[in-house]
Amino acid sequence: MGRTFTSFEAGERTYPVLSASQRDQLNRIAPSIDGALRYFPCCVRLRVGQLVDRVYLVEAQSYISVWGVWPDQDAHKHEVKIEDVVEIFESPTRMPVNFANELYRAGESGMGYTVFTMRFRDGSEHAVATGNAIDFVPFPAGQTPADIIEVVPHHGHERAVDSTQPYYWCIYGSGKPHAAEQAVAADRHASSRARRMCVISVCTRAAHQAAARCR
Repeated sequence: MGRTFTSFEAGERTYPVLSASQRDQLNRIAPSIDGALRYFPCCVRLRVGQLVDRVYLVEAQSYISVWGVWPDQDAHKHEVKIEDVVEIFESPTRMPVNFANELYRAGESGMGYTVFTMRFRDGSEHAVATGNAIDFVPFPAGQTPADIIEVVPHHGHERAVDSTQPYYWCIYGSGKPHAAEQAVAADRHASSRARRMCVISVCTRAAHQAAARCR
């Protein structure tokens, strides 16, 4: 039986543009590149003084062209408002940009999820399963982003650990879905839970296989 979707329109949005200071700070950060979309994985300081890590600064048009829904239209997305940001730094916990770009070029491992293995300087490996934004994944104890020497896309399904963790979107500028993009926005929006369940399924399968080996 085919799926049916409720009509959904993301709509046009206009967010504040970057200030000269914000633009200068952002230009110091090397973006991760996923096709036409440039992700800036950041840590930001808010007007209230709070530091927030794992923030994606993204231009509105490129964001909506890929994701199909604005952050506040998806209950599973988190958002930091650009007008609340007073300082922008490169995130110290981001995946090194060369490895992130390698993973983005390799594409997703299945519908809405990505599996890959990180190899570290000490010879250890860690397989992860996450969504399509891959810059922020937790690292094993004792390892940091600087310890990665290689990533292997689509490798490690049988032992992948669910590595989804909260991150934030911070959108600036104006964006409007094009007709072709809006036509699939309902599918992207309605399938968000299914994509998250794919990650859980991959990791559950890995756990069951590991348990079977220990019997």
